[in-house]
Amino acid sequence: MKKLYTASLLIFLICFSTLSSYAKTVTEAFIDEAGTVNFNVSSDTEKEALITVYITEKDAQISDSTGESDIIGIRGVEQLKLVPDPKKYTQGTLTVKISDLVPGTQYEIIAGGADLNGEKISVIYPVDFDAAIAELKNSDEQTVCSVLEKWQNRAWILDFENADFVFNKEKSSENLACITESLTDLKSVYTGFTNSHQLALLSECDKEEVYEILLKNEYNFAVEYSEYILSENTAVLDAFINLRVDAALNPLRNTEELKTVLRRAEALGVLNGSTRADVLDILKSYNDVFGLDFDGDYLKADSYEVAKQMVPNDNPYTSIKSVSDNFKKATASSDDDSTSSGGGKSGGTSSGGGVSGGFVSSDIISSVSPVQGFEDINEAEWASVYIRYMQDRNILSGDGNGRVRPNDAVTREEFVKIIIEALKPSVTESLQAENTFADVSEDAWYSKYVSDACALGIVNGMGDGLFGTGEKITRQDAAVMIHRTSEIMKLVLKNNRDEIEFADKDAISDYALSAVKALSMSEIISGYEDGSFLPKNSVTRAETAKLVYSLLKHTNRL
Repeated sequence: MKKLYTASLLIFLICFSTLSSYAKTVTEAFIDEAGTVNFNVSSDTEKEALITVYITEKDAQISDSTGESDIIGIRGVEQLKLVPDPKKYTQGTLTVKISDLVPGTQYEIIAGGADLNGEKISVIYPVDFDAAIAELKNSDEQTVCSVLEKWQNRAWILDFENADFVFNKEKSSENLACITESLTDLKSVYTGFTNSHQLALLSECDKEEVYEILLKNEYNFAVEYSEYILSENTAVLDAFINLRVDAALNPLRNTEELKTVLRRAEALGVLNGSTRADVLDILKSYNDVFGLDFDGDYLKADSYEVAKQMVPNDNPYTSIKSVSDNFKKATASSDDDSTSSGGGKSGGTSSGGGVSGGFVSSDIISSVSPVQGFEDINEAEWASVYIRYMQDRNILSGDGNGRVRPNDAVTREEFVKIIIEALKPSVTESLQAENTFADVSEDAWYSKYVSDACALGIVNGMGDGLFGTGEKITRQDAAVMIHRTSEIMKLVLKNNRDEIEFADKDAISDYALSAVKALSMSEIISGYEDGSFLPKNSVTRAETAKLVYSLLKHTNRL
């Protein structure tokens, strides 16, 4: 079989034998110092493709007819199967070792069909590469492009006519000057050159082009994009644009700086979509970006109020500094509120005759403005922050007449409902139990809550098959239910102080002793100023709100 070729020129013919229609692009191609051909293939479709790579001599005669003439001039064949990955733009890479390449000689890679009508990419087997790299490392912003052009067609072949490079040459030169130390091999030169003008384009392109540029350059940028980037999250995109404006603080000169800006954009974007329920978790998750102090004032502050102030609502954050400034303001103001009431009586009286502060520790009592719409909140103003929290979560509501009745006693079924709604313990199918209490009808609004609490072991009833519907819950029974729920949910109650020896300890029922002890040592409950606990006294709505709030705060569930 006759071989047809001229000089030492070869063609690497990439003939796409597709399993289905496939949009393809060779995004990078070069021959390294060892004589290995490298190229990457990208696609924006979801269909699989099989790429057959034919290595041929220049001017090889490839006939459209069948027979021997079809393979005249072919020096090698490689195949690459592309399996689309929706999380990646670059779908495949391939390296082919070719023997007998001549240093300093140019070659071509043709991406297309057998008719050779595809786009041609010129490559060269480099010569004097070490000298070229040494000179490039000593270049600066003013000389880096001239050095690259000096060694064009000898050490590398770069696309200086690329429209993005031509349009952004000054910025591209600045970007290249920042990475000359990292240019150690041919791949880094090609990648660095491409990244220089793509980052320049990214720093000033239209908003609609940002994600396209990011995804198209995924391979060269070597940045592991998060789910928010891959899903083209609008809030993250808006944050990226806002951050990009401040080039002094957020330059895009190299891929490391790109990673930083993307992480900041993601943090701001996710934060701008937050709610009061998850805003603190988001701030903590991205604290490598925000640098917030979750010690100091935060530990003394009311986290519910901090969360409420940190939610962006209709005023999205546009900078990292704006988040930091607002956090400092929120923790400082919340701390001021929490210490303003001092350590004396909390105001308002319980239905059992003691002060309301006797059920929950006085160190977290807050004095805040009344809940809007509750005309009687001033009857227990000390508890307004806790009532507001319960109200916001639809756990505690008013009576429909604008009153919350903060000093009314809570019934056993009401207390069970509040626990289930606030803590949301999981009731699996295996735990489902029928309601067997004679005083709990199946159609009662509280039937499901009582059944769930019974199935979980939170309540056992009062004997004789009765739950105690309509009866006021006592302080000791409230403690027992809270303690059992924390154990079932495996909530850790830390001992923040020594055991309290209540003056009326002997009045506490045996079944409630361990619960009262655990909750008092964790400072979720405390006694009255005279040292008593008053276990048989009832619990008010205000006290209940504060008790549940304190447990959630103690176990970091606010």
